[in-house]
This record gives sequence, structure tokens and C-alpha cells, in this order.
Amino acid sequence: LDTQSIVFDFAKGIPEFILSILSVLSYLVLVPIILFFFLLQGSDMERGLLRLIPNSYFELIAILKYKVGSQLGNYLRGILLEIFIMSSLSSILFVFIGADYALILGAIIGFTNIIPYVGPLVGAIPVMLIIYMQMKVVSALVPVLIILGIVQLVDNILLKPIIYSYSVDLHPLSVLFAVLIGGILGGVWGIIFGVPVAGILKVVITHVYRE
Repeated sequence: LDTQSIVFDFAKGIPEFILSILSVLSYLVLVPIILFFFLLQGSDMERGLLRLIPNSYFELIAILKYKVGSQLGNYLRGILLEIFIMSSLSSILFVFIGADYALILGAIIGFTNIIPYVGPLVGAIPVMLIIYMQMKVVSALVPVLIILGIVQLVDNILLKPIIYSYSVDLHPLSVLFAVLIGGILGGVWGIIFGVPVAGILKVVITHVYRE
């Protein structure tokens, strides 16, 4: 009874935190929709902006546009691949321990992992609550913690280094600094977009310096 009361007391402070995370995830759904409508008029907007560029800088801007677009495309494809692998691996492990709704639990782990470093904790809280509500015993959380540890090891040791090295071409320490600075300047959004913004800045600064 004491253990259950501790768990439920801890859970009382979580709803507001989960709601804030859900609001972030809703924005992640809305942003692609908004971008889709921008893409419908993208060619007209692009031509209008290109007319404003002096001829002496036209070639430089065109090259930067191509390189930045290519890098963002590679980064997004890498993130989608990471989400798929993390969701699949987590779902398989949840099936192995006999958890209900394994696909949903795996998807929670995969999608919340979009947020660097903070995402695993965000995903772990609802997953552990769902497992506890199913099993009704605290000991059932032990295999869940083991699963979360395994998928994070795979992600941090294997997936993230490959994604960052091939998409944004940043050193792991640079990634950490980008996340920290992004979190200080922009909160959760800064943490999410800190890495791609750092990659874009590196491309722009490097190419301009060479020119």
C-alpha cells in the first residue's frame, strides 16, 4: 500500500508535464501540414526571393540553398529511420515481456526520442505508468527499465552517431553543445531544432569562408 501511494502521488504531478509534451507533439504534426501548403506556392515564393538577390551573390545563394536543402533532407530521413528502428525494437522487447499494447508503447518510445537527451525520459514516464496499470505491481517496472536501457544504448552508441555523422556532419561534442545552447535559447523547441540549425550554420559558414 505504501508503495502504491508513492507511485500515485508521483503520478499526480505528471499530467501537466504530459500535456506540455503533447502540445509539442501536436506542433510537430501541424508544422508538416503548414510546410505542405508553403510547398504548393514554393516555386512562386522562391522566384520572388531570387529576384531580390544581386547577381554577384546569385551563384553563392544557389549553392547554399542546394546544400542546406540536401542536408535537411538527409537529417529528416535519418530521424525517420531512427524512429522506425527505435519503435520496432521497443515493441519487440515489450512483446517479449508480455506487455499489452506493445506497438503503442514502442511508438511512444520511438516518437518521443525525437527530443535529444530529454526524449527518453519523456517517453519512459507514460510507458511505465501504463505497464504499472496493467501489472499492478512495482516489480513489473524492472524489465521495463531494462528495455529502456537497452534501446537507449542502441540509440546512443549506434544510431545517433551514424545519423549525425552522415546527415549534419557534426562531432558528438558539437551536438551536445548545440542541444544545450538550443535549450537555453529556445526551451524544448531549441532542444529539438538545435542540431539541424547547428548543421545549417556549419554549412553556411564553411562555404562562405571558402568563397
